[in-house]
Amino acid sequence: MKKIYPLLLVGVLVLSGLGASAISNDVTYDAKTEEKFDVSTISFSPLIIEEHDSDYVEARLMDVSTYLMNPGKPMMPKVVKTVELAFGVRNVKVDVIPKTVKEYEITKEIRPAPAPVPLTEEKYNVVVKSETDVEVYTSRELFPSTWYRYDIGCGLNAANERVTHVAIHLFPVRYIPAEGKLYVAESADI
Repeated sequence: MKKIYPLLLVGVLVLSGLGASAISNDVTYDAKTEEKFDVSTISFSPLIIEEHDSDYVEARLMDVSTYLMNPGKPMMPKVVKTVELAFGVRNVKVDVIPKTVKEYEITKEIRPAPAPVPLTEEKYNVVVKSETDVEVYTSRELFPSTWYRYDIGCGLNAANERVTHVAIHLFPVRYIPAEGKLYVAESADI
């Protein structure tokens, strides 16, 4: 009995190895790669600095109503540009090069973004006070940290076709809170 188990074990191992060696991986990929480059220039409207209250100012761009809204951090204007690509594209890369960047000095801090307010059907006297993010407002780093970011997703377009959506979030105004400086791009190449 003791001699049969090792022979059986060797037999199973040999047979399982033969089965594995009989499998062939003759799969070839004939993927055609096509590179497409598209460059466009976007111009930003002029910067407007308005008094918000006795402590803060609001930086906005004419014709732009979208903001980077992180509660307690400076509320900065942003521009969103969307691009549709063919469904299933890979290796999408977006570069943004800001043009004609001007420096401005301000005497008050940029208004912090408010905290979210719960949406309810009932009327509550909800007072949500947003506290400033001390780390950001005492920083000598630019906020936001980059001129842009982008998101890629798939879905349907207006014609009900499957496409790849690229949403490019541009931040034409950047802020160094500790120095009271704004850096504003007049345009950008995307």
